Amino acid sequence: MNANEWYLLNIDRQQRAQTLFGTLDQLLLEGTPKEDPGGHTALLNSLRTPCLPRKVDEWLSAGCIARQHSPLAWLPVELLDMVLDELLMRDVVMFAITCKSLLSITKRRVLSVLKALHAPWQNGRLILRMNTTYERADLPAGLFTDAEWERIATAHLSRAVHAKFLNLWGSTQYEVALGRRDPLYHLRRRAPTTLRPGVKGPYGQWNMPSSAVSAKRSEGPSDFRMFSVLWGCAGVAYPEGARVLCNISKGEYIREDTLTVARDTGATLAHALLARIAWSTQRSITVECAGWAKEELRHGSWAGDRVCVVTMDTLPALGREVGPWTDVTDAVDRLLWDIKAADIPRHW
Repeated sequence: MNANEWYLLNIDRQQRAQTLFGTLDQLLLEGTPKEDPGGHTALLNSLRTPCLPRKVDEWLSAGCIARQHSPLAWLPVELLDMVLDELLMRDVVMFAITCKSLLSITKRRVLSVLKALHAPWQNGRLILRMNTTYERADLPAGLFTDAEWERIATAHLSRAVHAKFLNLWGSTQYEVALGRRDPLYHLRRRAPTTLRPGVKGPYGQWNMPSSAVSAKRSEGPSDFRMFSVLWGCAGVAYPEGARVLCNISKGEYIREDTLTVARDTGATLAHALLARIAWSTQRSITVECAGWAKEELRHGSWAGDRVCVVTMDTLPALGREVGPWTDVTDAVDRLLWDIKAADIPRHW
């Protein structure tokens, strides 16, 4: 492994980005390719809050809602939630499209499925770290709980057993994500075979009828379309408005619409995030920039913090201990411009 390579980690999910690794200048200077299964675009999308497609309201407002007579229709919402807790994400959506009544009741749960499916890293603790060995004191304060540290730390061969170090490649618990080896990557693109047009199953989205759902024959393609729209097979719905990268641990945000380096170059909020969460104990880093910029990159002020991507209208509420939101777009803009100035015209 190249000691100059950097890796993006999600501490909460114990995952590392499959394709977002390399030297720091590569990660911060290279643009986002159109084919981006696990790079900068995938990173932003994994943090971005989705919303229900507009089609849902259209479906619910068209025609009338038929009265349901099955026992399931009379369950209190609290008990229905307990039923949904036992279902896979795919089955929650299939359950919701059974009838208008259930779709109306389960909209909140369907949205939770969309967040888990398309924004699995939302509000996660992220850090971009160099491929070197770290003592716990070298890392941002409070990055790991004692239990988390014990799980991923490995005993250094030349030290006493109690001397613990963090070494990414000595930690098998970290699985790859944000790429084609991520199970969610394939799950997002698949609709159940029983829903696909041309499948002759008599009950559409259900392999066999049960007393809990209507045994009425399904139209098939209609169910397939509803599932595909809700599941996001053809695209995920997001709230309108410019994207905002938020640090909910510190109450800071970066606005994409006022980030001039994003407007004038190929940089994105993903580049801003990586610059903000980089962390290294090494004095030397490969990025050509001013001394103050190198210091900011070595000890990124957001390293290990919880982040998400929303809009200005959907900024999450902060706890009293965090305080009001602070706009740090200008500071990040200045940092990225300094990095870019030394690299013109090789990138972007």
